[in-house]
Amino acid sequence: MIYVFLALLLLFWLAVTFAPALGQTKAVREDSARADLEEERDLIFRQLEELEPEESAFNPELERERLRLKVRAARVLSELDHLPPKLEGKVLGRSITPLVVGVAFAVVAVLGIGLFTFLSSWQRRGLTADYTQLLQTSAGISTLEQKAKSGEVKPLLELADALFDLSRVADAAGVYGKVLQKNPKEPKALRRFGLLLALQPANSSRGLSLLELSTQVAPQEPEGFLLLGSVYNRFGQNDKAIVALERYKKLLPSGGEADSLLAQLQPNQEQLASKGSSLYTQNCTACHGAQGQGGTGPGLQQSAILLDKSLLRGVIINGKGAMAGYSNIQGNDLEQLVQFVQGLKK
Repeated sequence: MIYVFLALLLLFWLAVTFAPALGQTKAVREDSARADLEEERDLIFRQLEELEPEESAFNPELERERLRLKVRAARVLSELDHLPPKLEGKVLGRSITPLVVGVAFAVVAVLGIGLFTFLSSWQRRGLTADYTQLLQTSAGISTLEQKAKSGEVKPLLELADALFDLSRVADAAGVYGKVLQKNPKEPKALRRFGLLLALQPANSSRGLSLLELSTQVAPQEPEGFLLLGSVYNRFGQNDKAIVALERYKKLLPSGGEADSLLAQLQPNQEQLASKGSSLYTQNCTACHGAQGQGGTGPGLQQSAILLDKSLLRGVIINGKGAMAGYSNIQGNDLEQLVQFVQGLKK
């Protein structure tokens, strides 16, 4: 190999030495393929900067778009990585001797070989950790697919996780399904497969059930509560969402993924409590007491009915026994009153 390199170096030295245009500026045409790839790379990075993580953390559509852009970025950077180093034109004066040209070229050649050798690691150091991980994950999919052919749970789960990270939703769901066929209580498969189902209107209830099961199977794994909280919020079950997200924060105090959503939900809960308190005072205090301790009507603090939100709504609207119904309380007012009454339980 060294002899081939020396032969090429000698040929180049001779060509430069006797070229009639030695004293002229050597123009180097820019590689159009490189320019196109660099333009695409810059465009993708600008689009990623516009998708703030805080905005996309609990918006499945934005999160899928963000992951799709990351995969595109990985592909473009990989193609740039395989292009030869970019050479710049040089001005060679007429007074330069062949010996000087040869020495200069030898130095440049050595530096060029070093640059080419370390270009891949140098380029990756310029990427964020997310992009580097995506590039590595994308490159390793084929290997993971070969390992998963064994049908064992561990390689199947590794493949499913890689597909999930690359936002290949349908493929990931299929592999997670295979994992659950072999181990129905595998917690990561339960929660991630449940999340993918919950995002589909036709399977949302089943997906939520799988997410809830995952937190029962693995109550110490924070990701399950994070995903469960986001799905509760998607379904409008804000009280349950807050409980799940607070559990996530307790298990992983350094995790900031839930902060934005909790900041949105908690003020809403305070508003619900304020409005619900007013409705309770107007319609319920006379019989059930200011704190639900009871009066002419039964106490509420120990009532099992408070555990079932749908049953409680029915009693408020339709009445029960001697209690008349309040069919005029509907919509948000009803939800606010239900929320407040459930808070009376001790």
